[in-house]
Amino acid sequence: MLFPKVALSSTAPEALASTISELGVCGPVFVELSAEWLTYVGKAPPPGGAASAEEEDPKAAAAALTKTAGKWAREHCRSVDCIVGPFPATQRALAAVMLDAGVLRLACVVSTPEEAGALATLADEVPSHRLAAIVRPADASAEAAAAAVAALGPDLIGRLGGIIVDLAGADGATLAGLAPESPAAFAGDGATAAAASAAPASRGSVFSTAGVRGLRQAAKPSAVAVMGVSADAPGVGWAHRVHLDVVAAAATREGSAATAADPTAASGPRGGISPGLCLAMCSRSDRPDGLVTTVVADELGVALGLVYSSAESIAAAVAEGRGVYWSRSRGGLWRKGESSGMIQTLVRCRLDCDSDALLFTVRQAGSPPSFCHLLTRTCWGDDTSIGSLQRILQSRLEAAPAGSYTKRLFEDPELLRAKLLEEAQELSETETPDHAAAETADVIYFAMVAAVARGASLEDVQNHLHWRSRKVKRRPGNSKPERIQAAAEFFAAKAASAKAAASEADPAAAAAAAAAAAAPGKA
Repeated sequence: MLFPKVALSSTAPEALASTISELGVCGPVFVELSAEWLTYVGKAPPPGGAASAEEEDPKAAAAALTKTAGKWAREHCRSVDCIVGPFPATQRALAAVMLDAGVLRLACVVSTPEEAGALATLADEVPSHRLAAIVRPADASAEAAAAAVAALGPDLIGRLGGIIVDLAGADGATLAGLAPESPAAFAGDGATAAAASAAPASRGSVFSTAGVRGLRQAAKPSAVAVMGVSADAPGVGWAHRVHLDVVAAAATREGSAATAADPTAASGPRGGISPGLCLAMCSRSDRPDGLVTTVVADELGVALGLVYSSAESIAAAVAEGRGVYWSRSRGGLWRKGESSGMIQTLVRCRLDCDSDALLFTVRQAGSPPSFCHLLTRTCWGDDTSIGSLQRILQSRLEAAPAGSYTKRLFEDPELLRAKLLEEAQELSETETPDHAAAETADVIYFAMVAAVARGASLEDVQNHLHWRSRKVKRRPGNSKPERIQAAAEFFAAKAASAKAAASEADPAAAAAAAAAAAAPGKA
């Protein structure tokens, strides 16, 4: 697969947000760090050798890291999988901040035993699968590449989330011109060997049959990527066949659209190869027409329909950022919603484990937002997932029928707050599976009313849960006495209010109850 590379050298990195988001549709993005940026976040010593902020005031330095590097990572790496490097493994505090804020993986250069030791130490402090090593062979020979990887040692290799072989400056390091064979050549267990043997690489090159085999064997079980090589879309497809990922500059949508008709173009107007074309070249099909089965799903993972994609339609979809498929009946591109208005925004697209099926995750538009020509959300009928609750609540917020309880909740924040507290308490007191499920349903309903009232969605909730799964710093998770006390006071006030209302409605009964409570022998 292609890992699009973008350079982060500006002291105003926010400008890269849209580029990273756009290039991350097809998979991880490699964000190339620079010494200037490390200085910008206050971690590396500034020019002239003055002491770093951390040496002067560790607490202030930690706060500065969270404010700068943490803020950047949260804004850029939550919606996109980012691999950030070359990263100095010695900067462990910065590493923790970056990973905690959502960076998928940090790639650290390892050229010396000291750097290998620093990476091993860092792997003891953060999840090791969130780290990768960048090795730099002396040349592009198979022996040099395998030796550079093997020098990491089996223990460290087994802990890492990946290894990147940087061949920048190595003569003959090119993937351009290497093209995958027909899909049939990769159908069996001999796929890797068949692809490698088709490579017009010189004997002894890292991209020869022996070179690929030796490199993968040395890196086992870690995934391997190469960078610093000349590549085109067919070359990325070839590398995918032999289980190598490629880090290279990629064209943005403007450049991808301009070069969509030429899959062999090594560079587009915006300085890189087309991510969509690379994805297409990595796919394979056993169909005579070469089309790839494509599942279309919404952001909650609900399947909307099954379609087919061609290399042209995949490239067009990524270049245009929308759902574009191949119409078998018309024999051409099918831009979903072009005539019906049911347009789809492309959120991400992924190949499956065998590279013979695609998953397009889309944001479906329309009134109602339907994928099927029968105006149902899915081609299998109405969507009955939890997402349907959200859409009903949103419709009630916009226009509710007379007597709608949901509308009443929207218009009475105090009632909604009371119901949230009540249902959460009732859930905490359940003992059987069915009762727990019923009370959970109540909690979800009232929680979603609160979320929709504030403009939040289930997709937002899902994203927050995903981001939290990447945190490396954990709070104790203890209960908050002040919140428990506030809830107790709320229920006490509610009980007092109910008692007062009952007294006002029936003073005689209230007086009798008070007298009975005060009688001798009564608690």
